[in-house]
Amino acid sequence: MLTEYRREYTEFNESITREHYLHYSGQKTEYELERIYDRYSDLFTRQAIGDLQREYDGISPDFDNDRKGVRHLLTFAKENFLEAQTKQLTAEIAEHEATSHIYWEGREVPFHRSAILLRNEPDAGRRRQIYERRLRVIEGSNDLRTERLQKIYDSAADLGHKSYVEMCQDLYGVDYATLNEKWQAFLNATDEVYTIRVREQLLRELKVGLENAHRADVGSLMRLTRFDQYFPKDRLVEMYRETVSGLGIDIEKQKNIRIDSAERPQKNPRAFCAPVEVPAEVMLVILPSGGQTDYQTFLHEGGHAQHFGFASSSLRPEFRYSGDRALSEIYAFLLQYLITDAEWLRSVVGMPEPEEFVRLMLLDKLLLLRRYAGKLDYELKLHSSGNIPAGSRYYVDTLTQATLFQYEPEEFLADMDDGFYSADYLRAWAFEVMLRDYLRTKFGRTWWQSKRAGDLLKEIWNTGNRYRADEIIEQVGAGKLSTEPVTDEFIQGLR
Repeated sequence: MLTEYRREYTEFNESITREHYLHYSGQKTEYELERIYDRYSDLFTRQAIGDLQREYDGISPDFDNDRKGVRHLLTFAKENFLEAQTKQLTAEIAEHEATSHIYWEGREVPFHRSAILLRNEPDAGRRRQIYERRLRVIEGSNDLRTERLQKIYDSAADLGHKSYVEMCQDLYGVDYATLNEKWQAFLNATDEVYTIRVREQLLRELKVGLENAHRADVGSLMRLTRFDQYFPKDRLVEMYRETVSGLGIDIEKQKNIRIDSAERPQKNPRAFCAPVEVPAEVMLVILPSGGQTDYQTFLHEGGHAQHFGFASSSLRPEFRYSGDRALSEIYAFLLQYLITDAEWLRSVVGMPEPEEFVRLMLLDKLLLLRRYAGKLDYELKLHSSGNIPAGSRYYVDTLTQATLFQYEPEEFLADMDDGFYSADYLRAWAFEVMLRDYLRTKFGRTWWQSKRAGDLLKEIWNTGNRYRADEIIEQVGAGKLSTEPVTDEFIQGLR
């Protein structure tokens, strides 16, 4: 049973990821999820889930690798059982956004491109207008999103779970209430320094008082155009090449990792990595628009690409395509937050006096972590209550309090990923600081220039998704999950 299941599972993952790549890279308007789910529907039926559960129950605890593998497959089957129930709605939402436009200054701007327009707009009033027009597009699919989320809740119950929260805890092995407590403590510990610094930055960059700060201002606040000379978009790939070369990685020889930086009208501006066939075909997708944000996102997705690209081809397919979602995010953040490393900025970016920029990047990072700590709290409240309409008020109150920027109720479902992905990001952020501290201790302050550090990372990447994030961190001796190191990073860097 497992041999045939693994074969179809591999084909499904390659097909669905290729479809994701083609749609979000702007090469296909249609998002043909239904066709793919229908073709491989036998992978995530109740019968398949029952068969996998019996396989798992029959494996001796002594055979840890076998148990892990089947556990990965069981998680995959349940995740996609839920997605199969909502595939039509998922496709309708994606196609709605891909084909929608906002009208701005007498012209049509594709909805996805309007995010770049918003970020680059210097005038606060005009930002609000662009944002409001984006909200109308988002609001247009909220009925579909509500129906989709209710189907997810119903499907979790169909699988015998008491609630969606209980199902996710069982699937991913995360105690969300305990994790939320840690990150609410993080919010409290960073409140003072964050409030002081974000108020200063709003006045300096945007001439906006904290009491008037709005979600529409966030992208523009950290656009930091005065630093653009150091982040030209035509040097983006060269920056990435130079960075990973210090770790002993030659991207010219990495034929399995392909960079798609082409401009297409329907291309989503959000950079992403699409591991179509691990490790043979990994797509690294970006739409350069200029500035430090390009560099951050490219490094982030480059971290994902290296993880997938170095995964051993001899791994079981479930260790190449499934697993702890926080794991790959650790490597993505590890490269991304070189943007906060003064020596990297001097030597790779060519910024002679990076101290101010480093503080701004730490503030940018703190804003993001506080936002996700708020998202976790909001999602836990929403999914625990099961009262979807009430979620809009939870969303506005929680996210506004966490970030100090005014949020709007229309985004309460669009600004949320399935399966508590917010928790995986938060775990990864904490683990990344721990791994980075370990690399600095073992290989020196400029660990990213050490081929020995690169050898260690390649060795870890070679295991694909076999281990959980906490297992990898413990294996390298970095310790157990704690928010204290990441809290200290901000308290020390922004005081």
